[in-house]
Amino acid sequence: MKSSESRLGQWPLLAEAARRDRLGQALLLVGDEKGCQSAATALARWRLCEGSGEEACNCRSCRRQLDAHPDMRHVRPETKTIRLASVQQAVASSQSAPLWSPMTVLWFDPVTAMTLEAETALLKSLEEPEATTQYLLTAERRDQVLPTVVSRCQIVHLQGSIRASRPFRPEYLADRGRDLQEDLTAAAEAVRGRYLQRPDPRLLELFDVLVEAHGGIDRNLNQELTRETVAMWWRQTVGPD
Repeated sequence: MKSSESRLGQWPLLAEAARRDRLGQALLLVGDEKGCQSAATALARWRLCEGSGEEACNCRSCRRQLDAHPDMRHVRPETKTIRLASVQQAVASSQSAPLWSPMTVLWFDPVTAMTLEAETALLKSLEEPEATTQYLLTAERRDQVLPTVVSRCQIVHLQGSIRASRPFRPEYLADRGRDLQEDLTAAAEAVRGRYLQRPDPRLLELFDVLVEAHGGIDRNLNQELTRETVAMWWRQTVGPD
């Protein structure tokens, strides 16, 4: 398996997920424009690499400019929007085998610039993706993306992109009168801080649970059950503090 130590080392949670082969085929990168550009570029380079995946790799894919790579489709706005035809062309190009690399990379940058027709077309392709296609979607905020698209993506909150208005305490999960979405955001922020101090894989699993639970709110999942599930994971991973 490719190493992620160098290419993705700036994003510890992302690098750990890559090391454990837990990166999904469709990734929604959430954060500011600069952070999304940097992370998406690194991920695209990592997926396209024909060698070890290290920054110093000198394979033909790593030597080629990203936007000139035959297995890379970087879809950006035409004037102000990403139109239906651009999405259709990118998806159609991924239906044949990659020419050089292990995977074809489709980067929609940002997904929030898509017209409704374009985003609907993307949704259809996400439902049955080609096994050799990596989707990269970028957005400043996840609530700006269609919930149905979000539900088919693995959410990657980049450094500094999660903001909570108050600190998290585990006992908040038992209080049904609180804003669950805000508490899950604060909990994810707390777990990320712990992981940066102590890279324990169990914290990565808890982070995944929190992000999935946060997405579940958009899909109207049972909030009481969500509170109980997250509380159980928190006790098992972090403890009662």
